[in-house]
Amino acid sequence: MNWHYGNPIDNGEYLCCLKGFAGPMHYWWIDGQWGVYNINFDELAPIDNTMVVCYIGFDEIPMPEGW
Repeated sequence: MNWHYGNPIDNGEYLCCLKGFAGPMHYWWIDGQWGVYNINFDELAPIDNTMVVCYIGFDEIPMPEGW
């Protein structure tokens, strides 16, 4: 897997590594802001962008053969 640094170009959901956390977390990138997306209200609860160290798209994670 190739983790990316900086900010994504495309809006969407990503698996992210955050400062101070031991495991990856699921966050959304929408219009230049990281956060938790609430689909019911179509709104983003933003987090501090500097907390995200790196990210990877779910479509970039290799799956087992035959999955």
